[in-house]
Amino acid sequence: YTCSLGSLASVENSYLVCRIGCSGSITDAAMSFHCYDNIPDLGETGGRDYTYNPPVSSFEASFAGNAWISLATGSRGWEVRIKYRHIIRSGKMNSSPVTAMAEVVGVQYGCSYLIKIPVADYDGDDVRCRWASRDSGECSGVCQSFPGAYLDERTCELEYNSVGQNTGYYVVAIQIEDFAYSTDTVPLSSIPLQFLVNV
Repeated sequence: YTCSLGSLASVENSYLVCRIGCSGSITDAAMSFHCYDNIPDLGETGGRDYTYNPPVSSFEASFAGNAWISLATGSRGWEVRIKYRHIIRSGKMNSSPVTAMAEVVGVQYGCSYLIKIPVADYDGDDVRCRWASRDSGECSGVCQSFPGAYLDERTCELEYNSVGQNTGYYVVAIQIEDFAYSTDTVPLSSIPLQFLVNV
């Protein structure tokens, strides 16, 4: 499938679905996105903002599908999950962390790399990254599917040694979370990030 740049492309039979704290589908129609780019052999990239006013103070929702390209490890199935808690601090609602990670990172076989995941938080909260969890419904068939990688949760840096690994595409599936204080263990919110590494 190739989308026209700038057009609105739909994702068939895909909805942002409530998992905890609410019910049903958050989006009334199938998910759609604005086409940003077509990457040869990989498909299209894009994005779109959705506004949702939850009827509860905390909820979890996910978006799932089965459309990853052929991968070196893992399956084509994927899931991304958001976790939201309505918290007011200093008169403002908490803002979740954000990232501007590239969709694909290329690395050369036989070398070691440090991949920095760019993260920010408008509230100045402590931001951490962790591997997405299958048990929590955060990644489906691409959980822990990047062998040879170590994630520093405090710095959001990924150390990778490609020696002895198969060449091909790998999915990195992580959750980015914000904490009010560096000593906190329960996040204010959690957002998903999945990107490809091409070895």
